[in-house]
Amino acid sequence: MPHSPSARTPLWRLIAQTLANDIISGLYPIGTRLPTEMALMKQYDVSRYTVREALDELETLGLISRKPRQGTRVIATGQETVWKVQVNPFFGTHQTRQLLGISRHICDEVTAEQTGFNIRTPILTLSYLTLETDGTLISYTNSWMRDTARDIVPILTQNTDLSVIELLEHHADIRCSRIEQTFEITLANRTVADQLSIPVSTPLLLSRETFNDRRGLPLIVAHRYLHPQVNNIKLTYIP
Repeated sequence: MPHSPSARTPLWRLIAQTLANDIISGLYPIGTRLPTEMALMKQYDVSRYTVREALDELETLGLISRKPRQGTRVIATGQETVWKVQVNPFFGTHQTRQLLGISRHICDEVTAEQTGFNIRTPILTLSYLTLETDGTLISYTNSWMRDTARDIVPILTQNTDLSVIELLEHHADIRCSRIEQTFEITLANRTVADQLSIPVSTPLLLSRETFNDRRGLPLIVAHRYLHPQVNNIKLTYIP
């Protein structure tokens, strides 16, 4: 299916995002091969250069592996990650993350207001569910990451016991100088309610976490919506 060019987002990035979503959704399971470059050129009505740029992006995100004469193989979906949480006291030692979506774009005014990133900063956006090992849903998270920290993404989409700080230091050569975490009461909007399987406008706890670099600028910003029943959080409205 041909794609319409976007004035803001390069065509190769739109194709990469479409293929990433297909991988995450299970259309292309781990171990399967993506269509050939020629097939993708025909499917999206684009040049070989555009297809290769899109595949480069998926390889950078750690979702695929490309080898000569062996094709492009899916090596991760982002749904098999297990990691230690060392910052948020509401979390246990080991939990799983189910990746819902991942994309790269330029920070606009709305995102800048939400996160503190400067407008026009290249950022990566991830959304995912956090679950106990028995499948119990704990939280829904939106996370924004500065492009300079993109080297940790392939590790995030695979199994790892490293904390975010350790990933930044070991895989992106970036030192985190400060972590800020605040909590507030909010009402679940439609997206959050659908992901947590709760009614719209349900009161719940929102954890805002910001990892800053040595200049005090945000590297990663995460908004984590904690499931009220699973986390034993009781919220009472007092008029």
